[in-house]
Amino acid sequence: MNTVTVYDPALCCSTGVCGPTPDSELAAFASSLESLKSSEVTVTRHNLAQEPLAFAQNAEVKAILEKDGDSALPLIFINGNLHFRGTYPTASQLEKVLGSSPEKAPLNFVKADAPQTTVSQKSCCDPSTGCC
Repeated sequence: MNTVTVYDPALCCSTGVCGPTPDSELAAFASSLESLKSSEVTVTRHNLAQEPLAFAQNAEVKAILEKDGDSALPLIFINGNLHFRGTYPTASQLEKVLGSSPEKAPLNFVKADAPQTTVSQKSCCDPSTGCC
């Protein structure tokens, strides 16, 4: 069984998809993960704001954060290997990695040492609204 483990930056909720104007990239990624769950892929998602211990317990994640800080997030591991760093993959990128045989899957589908985008630093919702 394939596994996808996501280490998200600090988000206001488990998916970061809430409030009156949710981030469209996060919404698309959350939808992709839900689709994977229905195709028997084990998905685990950790939010830095809610589960900092999970980040500290993974030696590779801890080393990346110590070296590059939280700008390296999100980190996305597929079957235990880091494939995406600093960006959320599209559904087709996830399918490509998951659909490939281990021998053919690119180890670093997105160059691991070069974050391409950063997650919006603004809050996804106003905490005073009670949505978080």
